[in-house]
Amino acid sequence: MDTWLSRLVLCLPLFILQMAHAEIKTAAQTDSEPKYIKEGNAAVGICVDIMRAVEKIDPSLKFVGDQQWQPLARIEANVESGELDAGCGLQKNKAREAKFQFPATALFPVKWMLAVRVDDDIKISSWDDVKKLGPEGVVLVNFGSGALKTLEAVGGLVIDSGGRSNPDNLIKLEAKRGRFYYYRSPGFVGELKAFPGKFKILPTVMDSADFHMMFGKHVPAATVEKFNKALMELEKKGELEKMVKKWDS
Repeated sequence: MDTWLSRLVLCLPLFILQMAHAEIKTAAQTDSEPKYIKEGNAAVGICVDIMRAVEKIDPSLKFVGDQQWQPLARIEANVESGELDAGCGLQKNKAREAKFQFPATALFPVKWMLAVRVDDDIKISSWDDVKKLGPEGVVLVNFGSGALKTLEAVGGLVIDSGGRSNPDNLIKLEAKRGRFYYYRSPGFVGELKAFPGKFKILPTVMDSADFHMMFGKHVPAATVEKFNKALMELEKKGELEKMVKKWDS
């Protein structure tokens, strides 16, 4: 009994330390500007700023791995398997809600819009206008993105998801291999700056949603709640909005 008690006493401080500090494994998502932006050898952007801000508010939360790049599909698979704990800046939907945890507080809102070549005088007020164009209304969208699932759910659209990145699809748009490019703001204006004078964003918002931090089912609910509380504090202070504006363009 004495030996058992002595072992318990020795292990208790370590157990308490582990309970007090939550290390959250994540990864930087490729082709997701301005959530993650390559700046030299570093990953910067909205998500990195939010994670660092959360750590300052609640030092018991520590994100690791945000300097290692992975595509979206791999991040989702790794969070589901438990290899990663969280993915940043993802849209909540029924399929994801069945597999992951989402804090109540969103990271930031997004608007999905269409870009066309600068000399295209097309006017679009809804997806019906795009559908009426048939083969003349090809919509370009990034391969494997959540936006692709949104377009497929609309139905009746001619979709080209062969491009794996924003530059890929903008090059295709310039070459008239598509009529529209579907992407989101924040981020859209910044992407078009690499092609000055080539494209314009149509004014109609085709869809809108909130982006969230997404946690695996294996992550303790208490950790998710601590993150949510820190995020609420950032939101009340207006810090979340400032971070989005900082990286939007």
